[in-house]
Amino acid sequence: MRNPIRQGADWLICLRAKVEADWFMPAVMAVFIALRIAVLFVGPLPQGSDYGWYLARATEMAAGMDYQENGFITAFWPVGWPAFLAALFKLTGPSVLAGQLANLVLATLACLLTARLGEELFRDRMVGRLAALMLAIFPNQIGYVPELSTELFFECML
Repeated sequence: MRNPIRQGADWLICLRAKVEADWFMPAVMAVFIALRIAVLFVGPLPQGSDYGWYLARATEMAAGMDYQENGFITAFWPVGWPAFLAALFKLTGPSVLAGQLANLVLATLACLLTARLGEELFRDRMVGRLAALMLAIFPNQIGYVPELSTELFFECML
């Protein structure tokens, strides 16, 4: 009969070997990007509530207007995300798809940074790689890509 402690150790050794394999991070990133691209093409997502507000402000700023609400210059909501979108819209023209693709790039960068941060903080490559895997399949993170919300921008900046 096998010792259950030894069996658990064997499982961990097998897991560590797979996670530290050269193919692991490219596979995680392929899953990460594929899931988010799939969500982008499920169907058009209306940019309502806050997301619509950010889109409208970014479109106005890209057209040379001030950061304003109904003609009044405002700082009610932070300007960082609308300013980023406005800079993007200066290059691409106002486009929800451009903002969504920027979200995909920001999310991908955040995932790579998460892997690196996990590795550095815990001095273990497996921790960072497993954190990246969890981020890759976490539905909440997948769902942020089609919305022009602040979350991915500030997650990446953090």
